Amino acid sequence: MRSQVRMKAAAVYVASLGAVAALAYNQGRRAAPAGETVRLENERVRVVEYVLQPGVPMGAHGHPRDRVEITLAGSRVRVTAGGRSSETEEKEGSITWSKGSSEVHDVVNIGKTPLRALHVELK
Repeated sequence: MRSQVRMKAAAVYVASLGAVAALAYNQGRRAAPAGETVRLENERVRVVEYVLQPGVPMGAHGHPRDRVEITLAGSRVRVTAGGRSSETEEKEGSITWSKGSSEVHDVVNIGKTPLRALHVELK
């Protein structure tokens, strides 16, 4: 009987350690933005494809790394950051360079077609 109690206590202890480890690992991490798929990642670059359907918000996210953005299929978007919103037309074929930033923002596709883009992030 005593050994069963000890075994149960040990199982609860191990499960608790696992839960604490998972919480510590995930602390400060954000969920990936909606529509994000990592296509390539190595020690030098991270290539992320974004497909954002009309009416769908990405969710709060940031871009801490310098990156090249390539718009494959354009649409109209609303960007909200720091309590301010702006609207812009993402044009198919456009290529831009952006410095990494700690700014957190949200993007909503307010157009009628899916937005599709590649971000090539430098490490």
